[in-house]
Amino acid sequence: MRQSKPGTIDQTLFLETLASLRDRIAARFPQSGLRTSAGNLYDFGQLIGARGTTLIRVPTSVRIVSWGGSVLVVGLIALPACWIVKEWKDIEQLGTFLQSLEAIVTVIAGAIAAFFTVRALENSHKRRRSILLLHRLREMIHVIDMLQFSKSPSAILFPLPPTEASRNPAELLPIDQMFRYLTYCGALSAMGGKIALLIGNLYHDATVNSTVADIEELCADFHQKVQGKLILLEQFQHRSGKI
Repeated sequence: MRQSKPGTIDQTLFLETLASLRDRIAARFPQSGLRTSAGNLYDFGQLIGARGTTLIRVPTSVRIVSWGGSVLVVGLIALPACWIVKEWKDIEQLGTFLQSLEAIVTVIAGAIAAFFTVRALENSHKRRRSILLLHRLREMIHVIDMLQFSKSPSAILFPLPPTEASRNPAELLPIDQMFRYLTYCGALSAMGGKIALLIGNLYHDATVNSTVADIEELCADFHQKVQGKLILLEQFQHRSGKI
């Protein structure tokens, strides 16, 4: 596990917190899909913490192509140009010298542009790997949202007839268990946003950072929906005199 830098997430402490949340969910809802999602999210967070850098590392073959291609392109552009300038007659004259100088500057600029264009292969690989990890995380967060979606306070506020309620056993949790279930859903969504930030720290890129921001916003929206349900449950408890 890498040591965290000042001002960044402590990965060890974060994983310990996520493991504690997973264990609490497993103890209270052992047969639920939420337990499975919590375990999957912890495993994914542990994978990012332990092998995140390796997961986006550029293969040796891509690195050889990137560096070798860059050097080859620069050589193919620069060397012939230098030979032509060297063989240019009357280069000691001012007009000819300025023409050759302009040609050299143009060649150098083109060689530099070609170098970084070919070297972009390595950066593109890291960006693609990071985006794939973020998409995988996004799917997990959507699964968590689907799990809380079926837990609606309306099932308590407006109970269905027994014959219809039996078709939706997932919604028939007691109010205290539903409150805790939704609380765990909100906590897992928040943890998902932190894992997205850990992935973003592996490779700093505008596209990756934008995707991380989108996932953090998604997690915040899901958490806000859960908080709205929790407020309704709390109000129902107050009105019923249970708290």
